Amino acid sequence: MLRRAPARLVRCCLLAACAVLLAGCDRLFGDEDYFPPPETMGGWRANLSPEFVRSRGLDPAALEDLGRFSQSIKNSAWPGYDYHHHTATIVIKDGWIVGEWYSLPETRFFQQYLASNGKSFAYLLFGVLVKESRERQARVQFTEQSRVYDPTYLQEGFPLSDPRKAEITFEQIFRHTAGFLPEESKDGDKLEEGRNFWSDYSLWVTGRDPKWPLTGQLFFPPGHPEEYAGSETWGDHRGAYSSIGFAHLGLVFRHAFGHSPSAVLWDRILAPIGFSGVSYHHPPPGTHRWVTHGGLCMTPRDYARFAYLILRKGRWQDRQIVDPQWIERTRTAPWYQNMRANVDGYFGRDLPADMVRMFGSGGNFAFILPSHDLIVVRCARTENRVAEAMEPQFLARLAKALQPVATTASR
Repeated sequence: MLRRAPARLVRCCLLAACAVLLAGCDRLFGDEDYFPPPETMGGWRANLSPEFVRSRGLDPAALEDLGRFSQSIKNSAWPGYDYHHHTATIVIKDGWIVGEWYSLPETRFFQQYLASNGKSFAYLLFGVLVKESRERQARVQFTEQSRVYDPTYLQEGFPLSDPRKAEITFEQIFRHTAGFLPEESKDGDKLEEGRNFWSDYSLWVTGRDPKWPLTGQLFFPPGHPEEYAGSETWGDHRGAYSSIGFAHLGLVFRHAFGHSPSAVLWDRILAPIGFSGVSYHHPPPGTHRWVTHGGLCMTPRDYARFAYLILRKGRWQDRQIVDPQWIERTRTAPWYQNMRANVDGYFGRDLPADMVRMFGSGGNFAFILPSHDLIVVRCARTENRVAEAMEPQFLARLAKALQPVATTASR
């Protein structure tokens, strides 16, 4: 005759089963093994319920305040930008979309121009070039200390428009300390000339377009921005922000990879991580659809994919796309303005030191917080003056959302 198990034993078994189930859920929600499928196959997983947001360690009310504040910042009708009605804000925690706000229903699918975020994409593609040149044991081994003006992969730059260009390294381009024509001085005086009005794009970049002679001059010796009175200070770092400097990377990619920069970016990075597509803003004629100082347009959810690739140290599923050591540089160095780490407290001591910011004009930015397994992205066309004033308020709300909250089970 079978005897019924004691009630206490049944309860213990049920508790043990729940523990196993919860452990399995933790693995399902795990930090390292989830990668969103392409949008055509369902895209990002999402759960916006306050209970779930709280279970992820975030304050639901503070998170909602962050999203609503971001969306409340008005966009501007800039000349040449007739798509200023779209603003998107997305928060991703542990691989889950836990906050998502769009100004219009179609904004989710709109390919927004992300301006200087294109420099961050160029930074990572250079990391792919470093990785591949090392793995192939290529004749030319690229590092951040390699000289930019090398006739092997920058034939368009010769003869040099300024003899000091022979000293420029890729690291100086990334730090904005190479001496190239800045976009503006520290006092806000506009300096860059010829963008989108070049006679020949390659000659404009390398300073050999006779129509725009100012692009041929270096404003200070490479690596010495302190010798230029118009240089800016970002924390303890000095530089002169130059899109022309980053534009050199596109010319280098064309020769080093043997294909157009846009094709290489798609094949090496964007397609492998499931991008739905990409378009280009004001591409010059010829092979340079992507100008590497900006120029990229993408959906906000795809932009989040790129941020997620950085969060996962360059890995996507079982493929290491970018050398993890290359990406780690951004988490330990405060001098890359387009991949700016918070190790010096530049964005505030109440935010983690390993936080990284990508940004572009128009209020387009992504904050990546590895220690919280969290991403916040914003796509918009906000006037820069307004966007700069908005950022501290945005970050204060983010810090508040990160403050520990009690879960339903512990309340």
